[in-house]
Amino acid sequence: MGPESGSPRVILNDHNIGKGGSIKRAFGLSRGRHVVIHDPDMEYRAADIWRLFDLARSDGASLVLGSRVLAGEVRYKYYRNYLGVLLLTWLTNVLYGCRVTDTATAMKLLDGDIARGVSWQCNGFDLDFELVSRIAAMRGRIDECGAEYYPRTRSEGKKIRAVRDGLMALRTILLNRFAGAQQGEVDVTSY
Repeated sequence: MGPESGSPRVILNDHNIGKGGSIKRAFGLSRGRHVVIHDPDMEYRAADIWRLFDLARSDGASLVLGSRVLAGEVRYKYYRNYLGVLLLTWLTNVLYGCRVTDTATAMKLLDGDIARGVSWQCNGFDLDFELVSRIAAMRGRIDECGAEYYPRTRSEGKKIRAVRDGLMALRTILLNRFAGAQQGEVDVTSY
């Protein structure tokens, strides 16, 4: 929201800085108690954001994920992508002691102080995995609720590539687990 008018503020990048780069830029410009990541590509229902807010307010989660799995019927256009998300979610759960169902969701709500206080590293789709793995490594509370999902095809603008983006996500999960906590991290347990 714009500071004076109460209306949304549109911010455009001069050049393509990637999904993660755009999200990190938005984190730095944000001022609210919570920060929402919602890809505006019509794959997720914006109305489901309120479920994430309700959950964050009721239990003080550092991160709430809008899970496509918990929404019921899982719809994917590309089977390799689906298998990759299952594998990466399983690996995240094993390495970080989590119990999440959908690390790759494009609907997330973060505590605003955490979003602004962590030095995020990823600039692409791998930021989705960095958010989960870094908050889990810092022992932040991660919750999920169902979010309806209507997948697009590549001809409709879907950009993720299973192998390349999957390997970047895998690298992010492993680096954050085995490289240890980053210097200057916020203490998420104090929120």
